[in-house]
Amino acid sequence: MGKRILLYSLLLAALSLQAEATEVAFKLVDEWTVMGIPTARWRPIKLAAEPQEELSVIPEFVGEARYGALQLGQGENKTVTVVLDYSKTESVLFVDANNDERIEPAERCPAANGVWEAKLIPPGQQNTRLLRFKLGVAGRTLLYAVRGNRVGKLPTKFGLRPVVLLDMNGDCVYDTGGRDQLCCDLDEDGKFTPIAERVALLQSVHIGDEEFVLKVSSSGDTLDVDLRDRQSGRLVVTVPLKEGEVTSALITLTRDDGLPLAVRETGKPVELPEGTYRLAGADVWVTDEAGQAWHFPFEFVGGKGLEVKIERDAQTEVALLAPVECRLDISGELAAGETLSVTVNCITAEGLKLGAASKGQGRGEVISAKAWLIGPEGQVLAHDDAGFG
Repeated sequence: MGKRILLYSLLLAALSLQAEATEVAFKLVDEWTVMGIPTARWRPIKLAAEPQEELSVIPEFVGEARYGALQLGQGENKTVTVVLDYSKTESVLFVDANNDERIEPAERCPAANGVWEAKLIPPGQQNTRLLRFKLGVAGRTLLYAVRGNRVGKLPTKFGLRPVVLLDMNGDCVYDTGGRDQLCCDLDEDGKFTPIAERVALLQSVHIGDEEFVLKVSSSGDTLDVDLRDRQSGRLVVTVPLKEGEVTSALITLTRDDGLPLAVRETGKPVELPEGTYRLAGADVWVTDEAGQAWHFPFEFVGGKGLEVKIERDAQTEVALLAPVECRLDISGELAAGETLSVTVNCITAEGLKLGAASKGQGRGEVISAKAWLIGPEGQVLAHDDAGFG
Protein backbone atom coordinates (compact mmCIF):
# COMPACT_ATOMS: atom_id res chain seq x y z
CA MET A 1 0.00 0.00 0.00
CA GLY A 2 1.33 3.41 -0.90
CA LYS A 3 2.19 5.82 1.88
CA ARG A 4 0.17 9.06 2.14
CA ILE A 5 2.23 12.18 2.49
CA LEU A 6 0.33 15.24 3.71
CA LEU A 7 1.35 18.61 2.34
CA TYR A 8 4.23 20.15 4.32
CA SER A 9 4.16 17.23 6.79
CA LEU A 10 7.18 16.08 8.74
CA LEU A 11 6.87 12.38 7.93
CA LEU A 12 10.54 11.60 7.55
CA ALA A 13 9.78 8.11 6.32
CA ALA A 14 8.85 9.68 3.03
CA LEU A 15 12.40 10.78 2.47
CA SER A 16 13.37 7.34 1.18
CA LEU A 17 11.87 6.32 -2.13
CA GLN A 18 9.71 3.25 -1.92
CA ALA A 19 9.39 0.51 -4.52
CA GLU A 20 5.60 0.84 -4.38
CA ALA A 21 3.56 3.86 -5.39
CA THR A 22 3.61 6.88 -3.13
CA GLU A 23 0.47 8.99 -2.91
CA VAL A 24 1.20 12.69 -2.61
CA ALA A 25 -1.55 15.03 -1.39
CA PHE A 26 -1.89 18.40 -3.11
CA LYS A 27 -3.58 21.53 -1.81
CA LEU A 28 -5.12 24.32 -3.86
CA VAL A 29 -3.40 27.63 -3.13
CA ASP A 30 -6.01 30.19 -4.18
CA GLU A 31 -3.74 33.09 -5.09
CA TRP A 32 -2.76 34.86 -8.31
CA THR A 33 0.91 33.99 -7.76
CA VAL A 34 1.96 30.65 -6.27
CA MET A 35 5.63 30.07 -5.42
CA GLY A 36 6.61 32.80 -7.87
CA ILE A 37 4.52 31.43 -10.76
CA PRO A 38 1.66 33.66 -11.99
CA THR A 39 -1.65 31.86 -12.36
CA ALA A 40 -3.27 34.56 -14.52
CA ARG A 41 -2.68 33.05 -17.96
CA TRP A 42 -5.27 34.72 -20.16
CA ARG A 43 -7.07 32.42 -22.59
CA PRO A 44 -9.56 33.39 -25.30
CA ILE A 45 -13.28 32.59 -25.45
CA LYS A 46 -14.97 32.91 -28.83
CA LEU A 47 -18.21 34.88 -28.73
CA ALA A 48 -21.19 34.25 -31.01
CA ALA A 49 -24.62 35.75 -31.63
CA GLU A 50 -26.33 32.54 -30.45
CA PRO A 51 -25.59 30.23 -27.48
CA GLN A 52 -24.21 26.73 -28.09
CA GLU A 53 -26.96 25.17 -25.95
CA GLU A 54 -30.54 26.02 -25.06
CA LEU A 55 -30.47 28.81 -22.52
CA SER A 56 -33.09 30.61 -20.50
CA VAL A 57 -32.23 34.29 -20.29
CA ILE A 58 -34.09 36.38 -17.75
CA PRO A 59 -32.27 39.76 -17.72
CA GLU A 60 -33.11 42.29 -20.40
CA PHE A 61 -29.99 43.24 -22.32
CA VAL A 62 -29.22 46.87 -23.05
CA GLY A 63 -26.66 46.25 -25.78
CA GLU A 64 -25.78 43.35 -28.06
CA ALA A 65 -25.88 39.85 -26.53
CA ARG A 66 -22.82 37.75 -27.27
CA TYR A 67 -22.51 34.16 -26.03
CA GLY A 68 -19.49 32.05 -25.16
CA ALA A 69 -18.71 28.76 -23.44
CA LEU A 70 -15.99 27.48 -21.12
CA GLN A 71 -14.97 23.84 -20.76
CA LEU A 72 -14.38 23.43 -17.02
CA GLY A 73 -14.21 20.46 -14.68
CA GLN A 74 -15.13 16.94 -15.66
CA GLY A 75 -18.21 14.88 -16.42
CA GLU A 76 -20.82 15.05 -19.16
CA ASN A 77 -22.06 18.56 -18.39
CA LYS A 78 -18.85 20.58 -18.14
CA THR A 79 -19.81 23.50 -20.39
CA VAL A 80 -20.20 26.78 -18.50
CA THR A 81 -21.98 29.52 -20.44
CA VAL A 82 -21.05 33.20 -20.36
CA VAL A 83 -23.12 36.02 -21.82
CA LEU A 84 -21.69 39.43 -22.66
CA ASP A 85 -24.16 42.33 -22.90
CA TYR A 86 -21.85 44.33 -25.14
CA SER A 87 -22.01 48.10 -25.33
CA LYS A 88 -19.41 50.64 -26.42
CA THR A 89 -20.09 52.62 -23.24
CA GLU A 90 -20.44 49.91 -20.57
CA SER A 91 -20.58 46.16 -21.15
CA VAL A 92 -22.06 43.72 -18.62
CA LEU A 93 -21.03 40.08 -18.14
CA PHE A 94 -23.14 37.18 -16.85
CA VAL A 95 -21.75 33.73 -15.96
CA ASP A 96 -23.95 30.67 -15.47
CA ALA A 97 -22.05 29.80 -12.29
CA ASN A 98 -24.42 27.05 -11.10
CA ASN A 99 -24.52 25.53 -14.61
CA ASP A 100 -28.33 25.29 -14.71
CA GLU A 101 -28.59 26.73 -18.24
CA ARG A 102 -30.32 29.84 -16.91
CA ILE A 103 -28.93 33.36 -16.86
CA GLU A 104 -30.33 35.28 -13.90
CA PRO A 105 -29.76 38.85 -12.68
CA ALA A 106 -27.87 37.52 -9.65
CA GLU A 107 -25.25 36.00 -11.99
CA ARG A 108 -24.10 39.41 -13.16
CA CYS A 109 -20.36 39.70 -12.50
CA PRO A 110 -18.91 42.61 -10.55
CA ALA A 111 -16.44 44.68 -12.53
CA ALA A 112 -13.50 46.92 -11.70
CA ASN A 113 -11.05 48.59 -14.10
CA GLY A 114 -12.39 46.63 -17.06
CA VAL A 115 -12.09 43.23 -15.37
CA TRP A 116 -15.01 41.05 -14.24
CA GLU A 117 -14.83 38.39 -11.54
CA ALA A 118 -16.95 35.29 -10.98
CA LYS A 119 -16.79 32.51 -8.42
CA LEU A 120 -17.97 29.03 -9.29
CA ILE A 121 -17.42 25.35 -8.55
CA PRO A 122 -16.30 23.59 -11.75
CA PRO A 123 -18.56 20.63 -12.66
CA GLY A 124 -17.51 17.44 -10.88
CA GLN A 125 -15.24 19.26 -8.39
CA GLN A 126 -15.46 20.56 -4.82
CA ASN A 127 -13.28 23.68 -4.68
CA THR A 128 -14.68 27.11 -5.48
CA ARG A 129 -12.54 28.84 -8.12
CA LEU A 130 -12.21 32.52 -8.90
CA LEU A 131 -12.24 33.49 -12.58
CA ARG A 132 -11.42 36.83 -14.14
CA PHE A 133 -12.63 38.07 -17.51
CA LYS A 134 -11.72 40.98 -19.77
CA LEU A 135 -12.64 42.07 -23.27
CA GLY A 136 -10.57 41.11 -26.28
CA VAL A 137 -10.29 43.10 -29.49
CA ALA A 138 -13.48 45.00 -30.40
CA GLY A 139 -15.53 42.88 -28.00
CA ARG A 140 -15.46 39.90 -30.35
CA THR A 141 -13.53 37.75 -27.91
CA LEU A 142 -13.46 37.44 -24.16
CA LEU A 143 -10.32 36.53 -22.22
CA TYR A 144 -10.41 34.58 -18.97
CA ALA A 145 -7.99 33.42 -16.28
CA VAL A 146 -8.41 30.96 -13.41
CA ARG A 147 -6.83 31.76 -10.04
CA GLY A 148 -4.85 29.21 -8.08
CA ASN A 149 -2.35 26.36 -8.49
CA ARG A 150 -2.01 23.09 -6.61
CA VAL A 151 1.09 22.52 -4.50
CA GLY A 152 2.55 19.52 -2.74
CA LYS A 153 5.88 17.83 -2.06
CA LEU A 154 7.46 15.10 -4.16
CA PRO A 155 9.67 12.40 -2.57
CA THR A 156 12.97 12.36 -4.45
CA LYS A 157 16.33 10.85 -3.55
CA PHE A 158 17.25 14.28 -2.14
CA GLY A 159 14.19 14.28 0.14
CA LEU A 160 10.85 16.06 -0.15
CA ARG A 161 10.88 18.78 -2.78
CA PRO A 162 8.19 21.46 -3.43
CA VAL A 163 6.00 20.72 -6.44
CA VAL A 164 3.43 22.87 -8.25
CA LEU A 165 0.86 21.56 -10.73
CA LEU A 166 0.03 24.06 -13.48
CA ASP A 167 -3.33 23.97 -15.25
CA MET A 168 -1.99 25.31 -18.54
CA ASN A 169 -5.21 25.10 -20.58
CA GLY A 170 -7.46 26.56 -17.88
CA ASP A 171 -10.01 23.73 -17.64
CA CYS A 172 -9.49 23.17 -13.88
CA VAL A 173 -8.51 19.56 -14.66
CA TYR A 174 -5.04 18.02 -14.47
CA ASP A 175 -4.18 15.27 -16.91
CA THR A 176 -1.02 13.55 -18.16
CA GLY A 177 -1.67 14.31 -21.81
CA GLY A 178 1.17 16.85 -21.92
CA ARG A 179 -0.96 20.01 -21.83
CA ASP A 180 -0.46 20.69 -18.12
CA GLN A 181 2.87 21.08 -16.35
CA LEU A 182 4.67 19.91 -13.23
CA CYS A 183 7.27 22.10 -11.50
CA CYS A 184 9.67 20.64 -8.94
CA ASP A 185 12.14 22.83 -7.06
CA LEU A 186 14.83 20.16 -7.00
CA ASP A 187 17.66 22.38 -5.75
CA GLU A 188 15.38 24.35 -3.37
CA ASP A 189 16.48 27.72 -4.69
CA GLY A 190 12.90 29.02 -4.72
CA LYS A 191 12.76 29.00 -8.54
CA PHE A 192 11.70 26.54 -11.22
CA THR A 193 14.32 26.23 -13.96
CA PRO A 194 12.76 25.57 -17.39
CA ILE A 195 13.29 22.02 -18.72
CA ALA A 196 15.33 20.91 -15.70
CA GLU A 197 12.62 21.63 -13.10
CA ARG A 198 9.55 22.54 -15.18
CA VAL A 199 8.26 19.75 -17.41
CA ALA A 200 5.12 18.62 -19.19
CA LEU A 201 2.82 16.58 -16.93
CA LEU A 202 3.22 13.23 -18.69
CA GLN A 203 2.84 9.66 -17.47
CA SER A 204 6.63 9.53 -17.44
CA VAL A 205 8.45 12.57 -16.01
CA HIS A 206 12.20 13.10 -15.75
CA ILE A 207 13.33 15.35 -12.87
CA GLY A 208 17.03 15.64 -12.18
CA ASP A 209 18.45 12.17 -12.90
CA GLU A 210 15.32 10.37 -11.70
CA GLU A 211 12.37 9.21 -13.76
CA PHE A 212 8.86 8.95 -12.29
CA VAL A 213 5.65 7.33 -13.47
CA LEU A 214 2.73 9.58 -12.48
CA LYS A 215 -1.00 9.16 -12.10
CA VAL A 216 -2.74 12.38 -11.12
CA SER A 217 -6.36 12.71 -10.03
CA SER A 218 -8.28 14.95 -12.42
CA SER A 219 -9.01 17.41 -9.61
CA GLY A 220 -5.31 17.57 -8.75
CA ASP A 221 -5.96 16.53 -5.13
CA THR A 222 -3.59 13.56 -5.22
CA LEU A 223 -0.71 12.27 -7.31
CA ASP A 224 0.43 8.65 -7.36
CA VAL A 225 4.19 8.49 -7.90
CA ASP A 226 6.30 5.48 -8.89
CA LEU A 227 10.06 5.67 -9.29
CA ARG A 228 10.69 3.93 -12.59
CA ASP A 229 13.01 0.98 -12.39
CA ARG A 230 15.00 2.17 -15.35
CA GLN A 231 18.29 1.31 -16.93
CA SER A 232 20.71 4.19 -17.20
CA GLY A 233 23.99 5.20 -18.74
CA ARG A 234 26.30 8.20 -18.57
CA LEU A 235 26.76 11.18 -20.87
CA VAL A 236 29.82 13.42 -20.94
CA VAL A 237 29.38 16.67 -22.87
CA THR A 238 32.46 18.74 -23.71
CA VAL A 239 32.64 22.14 -25.42
CA PRO A 240 36.19 22.48 -26.78
CA LEU A 241 37.40 26.05 -27.27
CA LYS A 242 40.57 27.40 -28.82
CA GLU A 243 40.45 30.36 -26.48
CA GLY A 244 38.68 31.13 -23.21
CA GLU A 245 36.92 28.89 -20.72
CA VAL A 246 33.38 27.53 -20.52
CA THR A 247 31.93 28.73 -17.21
CA SER A 248 28.50 27.09 -17.60
CA ALA A 249 26.25 25.49 -20.18
CA LEU A 250 22.69 24.32 -20.71
CA ILE A 251 22.38 21.47 -23.24
CA THR A 252 18.81 20.49 -24.12
CA LEU A 253 17.95 17.03 -25.43
CA THR A 254 14.69 15.30 -26.35
CA ARG A 255 14.23 11.52 -26.09
CA ASP A 256 12.37 9.64 -28.82
CA ASP A 257 9.29 9.34 -26.59
CA GLY A 258 9.19 13.13 -26.15
CA LEU A 259 10.87 13.25 -22.74
CA PRO A 260 12.79 16.57 -22.44
CA LEU A 261 16.10 16.66 -20.61
CA ALA A 262 18.65 19.28 -19.65
CA VAL A 263 22.37 18.73 -19.03
CA ARG A 264 24.16 21.47 -17.09
CA GLU A 265 27.51 19.81 -16.41
CA THR A 266 30.28 19.82 -19.01
CA GLY A 267 33.32 17.60 -18.84
CA LYS A 268 31.70 15.42 -16.17
CA PRO A 269 29.57 12.24 -16.51
CA VAL A 270 25.84 12.79 -15.99
CA GLU A 271 23.55 9.81 -15.44
CA LEU A 272 20.63 9.64 -17.89
CA PRO A 273 17.87 7.11 -18.62
CA GLU A 274 18.67 4.65 -21.38
CA GLY A 275 17.35 5.69 -24.78
CA THR A 276 17.97 7.65 -27.96
CA TYR A 277 18.01 11.45 -27.71
CA ARG A 278 18.15 14.31 -30.18
CA LEU A 279 20.06 17.54 -29.61
CA ALA A 280 17.57 20.44 -29.37
CA GLY A 281 19.74 23.37 -28.35
CA ALA A 282 22.65 24.68 -26.32
CA ASP A 283 23.42 27.81 -24.31
CA VAL A 284 27.09 28.34 -23.55
CA TRP A 285 28.58 30.93 -21.19
CA VAL A 286 32.28 31.66 -21.79
CA THR A 287 34.95 33.84 -20.19
CA ASP A 288 37.59 34.96 -22.67
CA GLU A 289 41.30 35.46 -21.98
CA ALA A 290 40.66 39.09 -21.02
CA GLY A 291 38.13 38.03 -18.37
CA GLN A 292 35.12 39.22 -20.42
CA ALA A 293 31.92 37.17 -20.07
CA TRP A 294 30.09 35.99 -23.20
CA HIS A 295 26.80 34.16 -23.81
CA PHE A 296 26.24 32.15 -26.99
CA PRO A 297 22.72 30.75 -27.52
CA PHE A 298 22.46 27.99 -30.15
CA GLU A 299 19.23 26.46 -31.39
CA PHE A 300 18.57 23.58 -33.75
CA VAL A 301 17.06 24.39 -37.12
CA GLY A 302 15.56 21.79 -39.46
CA GLY A 303 16.11 18.05 -39.77
CA LYS A 304 16.33 15.64 -36.87
CA GLY A 305 19.36 16.93 -35.01
CA LEU A 306 22.38 15.15 -33.61
CA GLU A 307 21.51 11.68 -32.31
CA VAL A 308 22.83 10.73 -28.86
CA LYS A 309 22.43 7.13 -27.70
CA ILE A 310 22.59 6.33 -23.99
CA GLU A 311 23.18 2.63 -23.36
CA ARG A 312 22.92 0.70 -20.12
CA ASP A 313 25.98 1.02 -17.86
CA ALA A 314 27.94 2.66 -20.70
CA GLN A 315 29.44 6.11 -21.12
CA THR A 316 28.79 8.26 -24.19
CA GLU A 317 31.00 11.25 -24.93
CA VAL A 318 29.89 14.12 -27.16
CA ALA A 319 31.97 17.16 -28.18
CA LEU A 320 29.67 20.03 -29.14
CA LEU A 321 30.09 23.22 -31.15
CA ALA A 322 33.31 22.13 -32.81
CA PRO A 323 33.83 23.45 -35.31
CA VAL A 324 31.63 26.51 -35.66
CA GLU A 325 31.40 27.45 -39.33
CA CYS A 326 30.62 31.02 -40.39
CA ARG A 327 28.80 30.68 -43.69
CA LEU A 328 27.64 33.41 -46.08
CA ASP A 329 24.41 32.62 -47.89
CA ILE A 330 24.24 34.75 -51.05
CA SER A 331 21.09 34.84 -53.15
CA GLY A 332 21.39 35.69 -56.83
CA GLU A 333 24.38 36.10 -59.10
CA LEU A 334 26.67 39.08 -59.32
CA ALA A 335 25.88 41.50 -62.13
CA ALA A 336 26.71 45.17 -62.65
CA GLY A 337 24.20 47.49 -61.01
CA GLU A 338 22.41 44.67 -59.10
CA THR A 339 22.06 44.29 -55.33
CA LEU A 340 22.80 40.95 -53.70
CA SER A 341 21.26 39.63 -50.49
CA VAL A 342 23.91 38.44 -48.04
CA THR A 343 23.04 36.56 -44.84
CA VAL A 344 25.49 35.53 -42.13
CA ASN A 345 24.87 32.10 -40.63
CA CYS A 346 27.04 30.68 -37.85
CA ILE A 347 26.28 26.96 -37.85
CA THR A 348 27.87 24.10 -35.91
CA ALA A 349 28.60 20.64 -37.24
CA GLU A 350 25.56 19.40 -35.28
CA GLY A 351 23.23 21.76 -37.13
CA LEU A 352 22.92 24.28 -34.30
CA LYS A 353 22.51 27.89 -35.38
CA LEU A 354 23.92 30.76 -33.33
CA GLY A 355 21.54 33.58 -32.47
CA ALA A 356 22.77 37.03 -31.47
CA ALA A 357 25.55 36.63 -28.90
CA SER A 358 25.77 38.88 -25.86
CA LYS A 359 28.74 40.32 -24.01
CA GLY A 360 28.70 40.98 -20.27
CA GLN A 361 26.72 39.70 -17.30
CA GLY A 362 22.95 39.21 -17.35
CA ARG A 363 21.39 40.15 -20.68
CA GLY A 364 24.55 42.03 -21.57
CA GLU A 365 25.27 43.87 -24.79
CA VAL A 366 24.01 42.20 -27.96
CA ILE A 367 26.82 41.68 -30.48
CA SER A 368 25.92 41.56 -34.17
CA ALA A 369 27.92 40.28 -37.12
CA LYS A 370 29.14 42.25 -40.13
CA ALA A 371 30.08 40.77 -43.48
CA TRP A 372 31.32 42.41 -46.66
CA LEU A 373 31.40 41.08 -50.19
CA ILE A 374 34.57 42.53 -51.75
CA GLY A 375 35.07 42.87 -55.50
CA PRO A 376 38.26 42.04 -57.42
CA GLU A 377 39.50 45.63 -57.14
CA GLY A 378 38.72 45.94 -53.41
CA GLN A 379 35.38 47.67 -53.81
CA VAL A 380 32.50 46.74 -51.42
CA LEU A 381 29.87 45.01 -53.53
CA ALA A 382 27.48 44.11 -50.70
CA HIS A 383 27.41 43.93 -46.92
CA ASP A 384 25.16 42.62 -44.17
CA ASP A 385 24.77 43.99 -40.66
CA ALA A 386 21.75 42.04 -39.45
CA GLY A 387 23.37 40.10 -36.63
CA PHE A 388 23.93 36.37 -36.33
CA GLY A 389 21.26 34.79 -38.46
